[in-house]
Amino acid sequence: MKQLFNTIKEIWHTERGRSLITILIWILFFLVMFLLLNRGDKAPTEIVITKDKYEYNMVFNINNQVYNVEGIRYENKELLEIKELHKEYINNFENIKQLYNFDIRYLRLENIEDLIYNLDSTRNISYNDGSSKVTYEVLSSDFKINDLDNYVDNLTNKVEVTYDRNNTIEAVDIDLTNKMKKINKNIKNYRININYKNIGNIRDFAID
Repeated sequence: MKQLFNTIKEIWHTERGRSLITILIWILFFLVMFLLLNRGDKAPTEIVITKDKYEYNMVFNINNQVYNVEGIRYENKELLEIKELHKEYINNFENIKQLYNFDIRYLRLENIEDLIYNLDSTRNISYNDGSSKVTYEVLSSDFKINDLDNYVDNLTNKVEVTYDRNNTIEAVDIDLTNKMKKINKNIKNYRININYKNIGNIRDFAID
């Protein structure tokens, strides 16, 4: 080590030697900086949750008659079962007379998000775990129930949305009584409770 130090001193005392040592120092500096900037402390890749792959449970409470719906969706494939009717439906949910022809496709996650996107909340509850419960008022004319729905009215309907800590919708409570009783005079009460789960976690599913 002492001999190496003496050699460096001798080289340093020559003009050419000083230039060479200076160049080596700069090379070492840039090498260290490159290693520091590329040492692997990169931000984790953002996980994009796809909103068209999930399972759900819905409870329709219509005039005190309850219908429990279990479903699974993967992109454009969707299968649901209404327990009380002992029926399964595949990709076509618009003519279920017990639900007064409410098309369940209008309760898809992205449709609920679009429905409330520009609305101001009337109540907002925040929780310690980062989740929240937000209440909105949606105009009857904005809340579509099927493709033929052209009903126009300024009555409001309460939509209560529960968000998880990542601000993803996980539950929705909808009171559509104001709208539905105008559409059908026999309706006195019409509420829908929805729980979404395994959002973005469905790889695929088969429909026979």
